[in-house]
Amino acid sequence: MQSIHGYPAKSKATTGRAIRILERVLSANGVSRARDLPEEARVRLHCQLALFFEEERTAHWSRQMNANPFRRAATWLRERLEGLRYTRIRS
Repeated sequence: MQSIHGYPAKSKATTGRAIRILERVLSANGVSRARDLPEEARVRLHCQLALFFEEERTAHWSRQMNANPFRRAATWLRERLEGLRYTRIRS
């Protein structure tokens, strides 16, 4: 899927599962648009999606940590160098 508003792109499988969560909440409340949801249902939807994406992020991190140790080291180094670049730009 395409990146929107600077957030990293998600795989089709991840977005498909998120869409199923959204469709389940919409059909449970008998509406076709999220803006038509009652406030309580909106809060429930937000919590379910936040939990889903947090689990996805955690699963991605654990898969990355189980990868090749050289890849882990390269990822760690790249993240540190990117962090340095961003701190120099801000300063």
